[in-house]
Amino acid sequence: MSLAIATPRREGSAGLGVIVGIVACCAIALVMEVFRAHQEAPGGVSYGFEQIELRLAAANALSPAQQRGRIRYDRYCAICHGSEGRGDGGNAFQLADRPADFGSSAFQARLANRVAVVGVIRDGGPSAGRSVLMPPWNLTLRGSEIDDVVTYVEYLSGKAVAPHGTPKEKGGK
Repeated sequence: MSLAIATPRREGSAGLGVIVGIVACCAIALVMEVFRAHQEAPGGVSYGFEQIELRLAAANALSPAQQRGRIRYDRYCAICHGSEGRGDGGNAFQLADRPADFGSSAFQARLANRVAVVGVIRDGGPSAGRSVLMPPWNLTLRGSEIDDVVTYVEYLSGKAVAPHGTPKEKGGK
């Protein structure tokens, strides 16, 4: 038994093949756009193979706490603070209160009080008189995970000591 689908054809109308071709082109364009979107980092930086290799090499230089912190930072923080912690993430330009630049002198002064930084991440920006747009992460991250994020933020700020005992240089990757 064969199944045939009858399609009415009018003189001068586009055939089924043309319609299928148009749909296929649209599908290919959509797949390409999705692929392109998946190649972008949370901060809007395109990840080619070189950038991925650099990120992997940098990750190998991190302590275990910094590596765990980086994973959570990339997932939850980089969209606003940027992949390098410069306050230039993908959402930063939309915010009236710019996200903290971890390398700035103002942030460096706040970073001296680790308990306060943990509190801002745990309880959100308003808890410390900071931006109302910084959400509290205490329902998403456990205390140990927040500590790991702070350890990674210290690393990004340039104040932290790398596992090999040398301070991370400012702007290094």
